[in-house]
Amino acid sequence: MIYYFGWLWLVLLSLGVSLLAFAWAVKTGQFSDQNRARSLPLLDSTGGGEVVSPPALWGRERAAIIIILAVGGAAMAGAVVLSWSHGF
Repeated sequence: MIYYFGWLWLVLLSLGVSLLAFAWAVKTGQFSDQNRARSLPLLDSTGGGEVVSPPALWGRERAAIIIILAVGGAAMAGAVVLSWSHGF
């Protein structure tokens, strides 16, 4: 029974991090322009138009990505340690 508490914590931690990332994406307007996203595959990209470079990552976004990767890596390491300690 104690074995399952580790997996329960892993699932809850993963769900929490996912919800935080989703809330951050909604707050920063990642989903604000859905009409443009629908038509992007239909646009002619062979024209002589201006090439737009992707936006650079700013400090907050880079910090958020690093934190998300660190928490996810820690959770995965915890899962591996938990599996090895219980003999798979």
